[in-house]
Amino acid sequence: MSLDAVDAVNWSAIPNPTAHPSDDPERVADALRRLAVSTTANETGDAASLLAGGGFVCSHAGMVFPAAYAATPVLLDLVEHGRRSRIKAAALGLLFDALCSLPHTPGNSRIRDRRY
Repeated sequence: MSLDAVDAVNWSAIPNPTAHPSDDPERVADALRRLAVSTTANETGDAASLLAGGGFVCSHAGMVFPAAYAATPVLLDLVEHGRRSRIKAAALGLLFDALCSLPHTPGNSRIRDRRY
């Protein structure tokens, strides 16, 4: 279900609020696909770090991005049906990070953003 759910989303229609390439929703889709099919610990870690570093959440800034709305059902599916325990754990950790973060909006961040 995870890959079909990723492919069903129009990722290009989701806004990238920072305009930074690492926060591009298409990057989130790619990372979700990689996480779902990862077979090694390195592949799982690489995919999870792509999601944790931008586009889904930015944990150092405490922000969750618009693409998280579409990515969350995929991650929930991976928590329940992931092929490996490390995939389940990575998906659960990402969901926890999102729940501990605030939406990316002006003035709603743990860091000072001079653009707002």
